Amino acid sequence: MTAVSLPRSVLAALWLPHVKDLGSVTRAAAAITGDDEPHVALVGRSQLNIAALFATWAPARVVGAVLPVPGHPAGVPAAVAADAVEAGECLIISAREGTWAAVPTVRTFGTFLEPGATVSWQVTETADAEIGLLATLGSLTEARTSLAQALVTATEALTRLDLARWRPDAASRIADLASAREPDWPLPPEIAADRIELLARAARLMAIVELARGGEDPAVTTSQSDQRFAALREVDAAARRAMAAATAYSVA
Repeated sequence: MTAVSLPRSVLAALWLPHVKDLGSVTRAAAAITGDDEPHVALVGRSQLNIAALFATWAPARVVGAVLPVPGHPAGVPAAVAADAVEAGECLIISAREGTWAAVPTVRTFGTFLEPGATVSWQVTETADAEIGLLATLGSLTEARTSLAQALVTATEALTRLDLARWRPDAASRIADLASAREPDWPLPPEIAADRIELLARAARLMAIVELARGGEDPAVTTSQSDQRFAALREVDAAARRAMAAATAYSVA
């Protein structure tokens, strides 16, 4: 079974609204760290472990993750835009004492069989982060509609790519992803089922796009290839928006 994972910023955004005491702080930190080395957060000249950082943010007022790509940094504060685009993710949180953007830098090590990662979060206080986040993330209903349309686009693009002919390994893994059950992610029990479903569909589409992009069909022209991969970029953008929308939390 081909596994799909959630970006660390997405996991953090899903946990932070439920961080209220020492026990929930510990559970959140463990879920987000997973198999990584212990995460560290760089806040100005201070260095905190991830649990201490979450404790300083509780209770959260507004939380969300954005997943920018080059050319599409929507929702990312200008102060961290370059780093967030490079990382492909950014956590935004507004709490009692301010608003911050946190971008994880991930360094991998080890082997395919025994992988490892060190993660450091660069935390920047930025007053415009909340406004940009709320203006970018739509409703779950809008995200579901966009994702349904993206699925149609993805199906058409994959049919045209005909991966089974020239990349049978990728075609097999894509079929595996398309039929997979909901992933077993370490999510807080309070997360509603409709959010989990949206997250799962978005994560699968992002993984499918990543697999489909890996290589060029030698039998097609450059123009044909550009058209096919442009369609996949649209699918990826819709999946990223949907995943971000599923993380949105705001106290009225």
